[in-house]
Amino acid sequence: MPLDETLVRECGFTESDGYRSMSAWIAEGNVPPALFAANDPAAIGAMTAITEAGLRIPDDVAIVGGGNIHYGDMLRVPLTTVAWSTSEMGQNAARLLVAMVEGKKRSKEQHIIVEPELVVRESCGAAKAILA
Repeated sequence: MPLDETLVRECGFTESDGYRSMSAWIAEGNVPPALFAANDPAAIGAMTAITEAGLRIPDDVAIVGGGNIHYGDMLRVPLTTVAWSTSEMGQNAARLLVAMVEGKKRSKEQHIIVEPELVVRESCGAAKAILA
């Protein structure tokens, strides 16, 4: 699927950033049927703007965030999110730092992939199909 640049919006990473960006999008009258926010707080702000505008999540706008914020499953519409292990990230970072300090690694650039996990909840609209 080709990237449609008109569907990419600058937002930020806070709830107020997500709210402000989504409110502007709604005011333009060209709201997409689904969106992926930069992180969960921005997604939560966007969700607030969506519901204040009288739109329904996920029926009118499906939404996914990132980071698996600790209360995302307790929202009025539980937030679908992409999660990753911050513990694994920290352990890998510590190993790299120790190796650099001990002189075992000369290169500062390392690529370690921490596998993400899609946590499907109601906000994306897919939870009904999975639970059925």
